[in-house]
Amino acid sequence: MRRPYVLPLKFPRVSDTITNETELTSSKSNVDRNSLKILLDFLERGRKRCTQNPPTISVVPSVLKDFSPPRSFSPMTVSIGPLHKDDENTKEFERVKLCYLHDLLQRNINSRPDQILKECVEKVNGSMDQIRASYADIIPFSDIDLANMMVMDACFILEFCLKHDDEENFDNILDGTLRDSIAIDLILIENQIPFFVLEDIFNCTCRISASTPPLTKLLQFILVPYVDPFQYYITNKEFPNTDIVNESTHDHVLGYLHKCYKRVGNNMQSNRTVRSEPTTLKEVAMKIKSYLIACFSWFQGKPTNLLVPTLNIYIPTGQILRNLIVYEQCFPKVHNYFTSYAIAMRKIVEDEDDVATLVELNVLVNNLNSNKEAANMLQTLSNTCTIIDFSSYQELMQLKNYFDSSWIRNLRRLRSTYFGSPWSAIAFVAGIILFSLTIVQTVQTILCVIWSRYVVLFINLQCLD
Repeated sequence: MRRPYVLPLKFPRVSDTITNETELTSSKSNVDRNSLKILLDFLERGRKRCTQNPPTISVVPSVLKDFSPPRSFSPMTVSIGPLHKDDENTKEFERVKLCYLHDLLQRNINSRPDQILKECVEKVNGSMDQIRASYADIIPFSDIDLANMMVMDACFILEFCLKHDDEENFDNILDGTLRDSIAIDLILIENQIPFFVLEDIFNCTCRISASTPPLTKLLQFILVPYVDPFQYYITNKEFPNTDIVNESTHDHVLGYLHKCYKRVGNNMQSNRTVRSEPTTLKEVAMKIKSYLIACFSWFQGKPTNLLVPTLNIYIPTGQILRNLIVYEQCFPKVHNYFTSYAIAMRKIVEDEDDVATLVELNVLVNNLNSNKEAANMLQTLSNTCTIIDFSSYQELMQLKNYFDSSWIRNLRRLRSTYFGSPWSAIAFVAGIILFSLTIVQTVQTILCVIWSRYVVLFINLQCLD
């Protein structure tokens, strides 16, 4: 009988087992060391981030971007900074930047262009760590590429402003529509470079000329009028925040625009969180007056009036306001002036009829196709916005208390009941007149009766005498 085939069993040798365990232990040790190295690198990055100033430029979070119209924060014509450098729709314009770079360097006749560029690059390289720290996201460009980008973009912004300030050599490359589009792109929150970079390049290229105004004045008089959504250019010589406009501690061009609207006084701040103001602003709307001043403060006049700036609504208005609102939402140190304004307007404007009312009161100037479009724009400005320190909280609470008082409620009831239409008002007035005449007649009758009795009494007394 044939015996079944049995596979031979192989037992590992003791030396092989020891070798495998050693290799496994060594592999785990390498993994642990690599993991520890990565974590220590993260720790060092966190330490540097904590010791530096907080970032001021970032990509808009999806929670805010998803509730906004497409491309509200992305440039349409020109990219500034690294966040949209690779956008296809802005690559064509890079050739125009080269022309602007050439024109800017030709303005300085006392230095050669290569010397000016060398000085600009040295300035930027000296603040490279600070530049990277200004962005909340990791910049995937090398120091050389990032430095060239900063110099090119800063030179473009400066020459864009200078060409409009120079009437003899006015820009013949761009037409009016393209200039408007570029101005909008320059204040988008994702399309910024740090303000100190712009200031350094300005000092290297333009500051030598005595005829060139300071950088903040150049922005105030040239760029801001393109993007000011209110019927009051921030070019008034009596602008109340001259010290703010002239300072150089701005985050970027958008931050400069935001500070231009800084309220005159900060004594109306509140520390409570407000998602939707508990005020009957719908009833206050008819009492609003326009206040033509470049400031978002809600100034207190008489207790029945809420004073606001006149908003000029045209196609880019929503985009401009959204970028200013997102700037406030993303960076806690920025005051909530625009967010407060947007939330208050959302409470006032519910439909196109409200827009028509505010247009009559000169609170709004609507340049869109219909009042419904304007109402939709104002309604969606403050979606998902949560604010602390509502800039007009005390003024709104004072108005709420005023309109909630008993005599004001009775007055409103009287007005809605008897003055809702011209005929009811006429009937009410006629009734008041008839009632008054009846009272006069009654009083006269009473006085006549009393007088006749006094006369009879007087006659009787005379007869007795």
